[in-house]
Amino acid sequence: MLQPASIAPLTARRLVTIDLVGDLDAELGDSLARTLDELRNQEDCDVLVNFKRVFAIDGPGLAGATRAIAQSRLAGSAIFASAARGNRRVRSLLKSSRIPLDDVTATIPSGRHIIIARHTARA
Repeated sequence: MLQPASIAPLTARRLVTIDLVGDLDAELGDSLARTLDELRNQEDCDVLVNFKRVFAIDGPGLAGATRAIAQSRLAGSAIFASAARGNRRVRSLLKSSRIPLDDVTATIPSGRHIIIARHTARA
């Protein structure tokens, strides 16, 4: 007989925050995917992907981030996303790609913090 697994509340588990900084392009999306794969293979943790310091998003970057988050969820990882309330463009792009935003998790202390930055030259 199958028994439902008891999942500890988010505050009682180890939270890893991934801060994305700069422009979300294909390279940053690939870096996010590699980081999520490493976390999934190394440890049991909840993940918060923070888009608060993302300034621009292109199609390949959005597709890469969406795919990485979806694959992590399908593999059973608890993954959440957060974005700055004032950056309506980033929030609407994330919502349109079905990345659910959860701003409540941003207030929970993180056990580990990872920063992935990508800045492109502006013309």
